[in-house]
Amino acid sequence: MSARRCRVGGVLVGVLLISATASPSLGGTTPVFRNNNAQDEGGSFLFGEHDVDINAASPPEVFSPMPSSGPIPSGATLLAPWNGSGLTINTAGGSSKAKGGAGHTEGSNLAKITFPSGMGLDQVDPAPHDVGPSRYQMSFEYVWDLPNNGTFGPPMSGTFSIPLGVKVGAGSGASAKFEWNVHWDALVNDVTVSDVRAPFFGSRTFTGAGTYVTSVSAPASNFTPSTIAGGAGNQIMVHGFVAFQADNDESRSLIEILGSTLANVDDELQADPNFTLLYNDASHPEYRVDASSGFEELVPEPSTALLAGAGSAGLVLRRRDRRLV
Repeated sequence: MSARRCRVGGVLVGVLLISATASPSLGGTTPVFRNNNAQDEGGSFLFGEHDVDINAASPPEVFSPMPSSGPIPSGATLLAPWNGSGLTINTAGGSSKAKGGAGHTEGSNLAKITFPSGMGLDQVDPAPHDVGPSRYQMSFEYVWDLPNNGTFGPPMSGTFSIPLGVKVGAGSGASAKFEWNVHWDALVNDVTVSDVRAPFFGSRTFTGAGTYVTSVSAPASNFTPSTIAGGAGNQIMVHGFVAFQADNDESRSLIEILGSTLANVDDELQADPNFTLLYNDASHPEYRVDASSGFEELVPEPSTALLAGAGSAGLVLRRRDRRLV
């Protein structure tokens, strides 16, 4: 999916898992999130790292679990210490502000990490441009137990789809960057099965003053095994990181996740008419999805025979939109 560019910034990011086949399901199950307050090992976690200048040892990076205490919330939420208006690190000649967090959602054959709109960072580095790029990374491992009242898959598939809003400031040294590295694993009979689908990793760099809007999505990939039974010792998990980088020159640079709404998205982006135009482009609905990543089992499409039979009975059936958001 190509990025679109105008004279101000917007970029989109999101994540999801979907099915690659149309085989009938063996029986639905609702995964149970293993939170970071689990009494045994193997709980889920989030961890943030924020550095105002990746080329300098001072001031030091800020490291913190997220949240700093208590369980991970279910809603996609900006979490301390990168919540609210964000955490700002100041250095001689500049600063960087980061916002970050996550949530989780579960349903019948559905388990995802969800990312809030507004997550990302900026950098302010007035002339002389002497501060290196700022970086914010959130690492995650989300784990779900599979109850013994059903089976997860088939069909299963995995995708990653995140909408981003980006503004690159003026000056030849300005840029912004998004990186991702996501893996889907399973625990089957207490044995770890790594990369049950192909991992998805890469980066996109934005240069040249202006606004950008894009979407990062993983290609479809088969799952091995294609079915995971519920029961003790069986789990699914998604882990890896997403990272943001901003490098200012003559004016501020920033990069943030977008969503179905623009809650917590930077005021400078929201006030820009070019960003508004790109974000609301009707030909790109992927710019207005809520960012997430995880596992999902799809309900198979009706077969040709069933559709023919329905037609002979004088029924008109419409295929449902299978796009996951």
